[in-house]
Amino acid sequence: MTWLPQPAPADAATAVFTASVPARTEARSLPHPGPVPTGAVQLAPRRAWVTDGGRLRLAALVEAVDPGPDPGLSLAVRDGRLVVVLPPGPALRVQLTLATRAVGSASWVTRSGERSLRVQPTVGARGWSDGGQEVFAELVALVPEADSPGMRDQLVCHVVFAPSKPAWFLEPRRPAVGYVATVAAACNPGDVADGG
Repeated sequence: MTWLPQPAPADAATAVFTASVPARTEARSLPHPGPVPTGAVQLAPRRAWVTDGGRLRLAALVEAVDPGPDPGLSLAVRDGRLVVVLPPGPALRVQLTLATRAVGSASWVTRSGERSLRVQPTVGARGWSDGGQEVFAELVALVPEADSPGMRDQLVCHVVFAPSKPAWFLEPRRPAVGYVATVAAACNPGDVADGG
């Protein structure tokens, strides 16, 4: 079982690898050859984050490429390496996506006549339910104009409640109503129409 690098995605913060895994009668581990940066490790189903002082150092997502029932893949960090843990099961191909940033890109666009900040999250932001403030800090470093309470609440709401959306759109014209009210408004408070 060897990890093969795939063509690089558009954002330079992400790398994708695949591996073909034979059928297994017992659990096996498939380590990734790259070292894991030092820091605190947080694990969730099929995901891992390594942070240092609140800053994302590395995020990972493992998925089965072949269709079928969820094979129960998980991630671990052992001896300074990221390891995919494979339960017993049939042969499959797995994909490992690594990111060194939470935000791949951010740019201003116009949607439904409104100025909107289009945020393209990486696997570092998706599913990182307690990393919303860190994702916002990274966004503000890229786009300082995004630094407002309303934009923060919209972004954190998307991190927690809309991780699978292809992109996140934040509108500065939306009112700053607080995080709870932003969540209650499905991340889109105020009368600005949600463009999608």
